Amino acid sequence: MAEILPNIRSDKPHATVTLYDPSHVKSGELDREIGSLTPTEARSVLIQTVDLARVLYKNQISHQDLHMHNLMVYKPLNPGQGNITLKAIDFGKSKTGIATESDRLNDVRYLFHKKASSGELETLGRNMRDALGYAQDKQAKHYPLHKLLVRCASATIRSDASAPKDAYDRLLSGIGDRLIQRLQAAEDLAGVERSAAIDQAFDEAMASLVITADNLNRPVIQPHFIRG
Repeated sequence: MAEILPNIRSDKPHATVTLYDPSHVKSGELDREIGSLTPTEARSVLIQTVDLARVLYKNQISHQDLHMHNLMVYKPLNPGQGNITLKAIDFGKSKTGIATESDRLNDVRYLFHKKASSGELETLGRNMRDALGYAQDKQAKHYPLHKLLVRCASATIRSDASAPKDAYDRLLSGIGDRLIQRLQAAEDLAGVERSAAIDQAFDEAMASLVITADNLNRPVIQPHFIRG
């Protein structure tokens, strides 16, 4: 790197660069910030995560490591100055110019189906950790969509704070199945038609998540509150 960037000198393996003034914008990894998100912010980050997967897919990039510690959230301290923003970092495991279906759908299968990018063995290991409740520190960063849905429900009367860990597995798997079917069909197309079909597939997935998040964030009115 010294030849490419002769004016940059560092003995560190990586650099931390402040892109936003911390007096105006709070930033941090999603796994560290998710507990402070409002249901509305969680809903926004939820949709941005899927839209991020869409951008990667359309540009033939597979991130291969989209857990919450590699998703940064940026939140203006003054709520009137903007909305919460999501960005992906750490592309060290990513692949570009991908040609196989396995690589194309890697990020989608992780987000919606909890399938590890490294394969079935790691997926099995994570499922065992979840089921038996051990090594939870390793699990804390995983499955952003599932945990963001729980956060979307956090302010309601029927809060899902004590919901089982697999509360949204079936729902997200169903949305993911439909998304994958549509993406596979899109690969039979070319040019503008392929691009439009991919957009439509992700748009439908995001619309389903919006409906789900809005329903989770809708307070349940108990019968004794209703007046004739």
